[in-house]
Amino acid sequence: MGSAFKLYVLGAVAEGRPSWDRELAIREDRKSLPSGAPQDEPPGTRSPLRDDATTRT
Repeated sequence: MGSAFKLYVLGAVAEGRPSWDRELAIREDRKSLPSGAPQDEPPGTRSPLRDDATTRT
């Protein structure tokens, strides 16, 4: 399910909505557990969508 959702998000970004530079904030209630690099980030940590789509898993 998660991989299918990623394709939807990447398709939307490719069409320009939202921008690759849009910053996303980590939210405690939406962390992907038990795996993935963002789970170790404190709530409120911000990073561009580009980084989330290409380097963080």
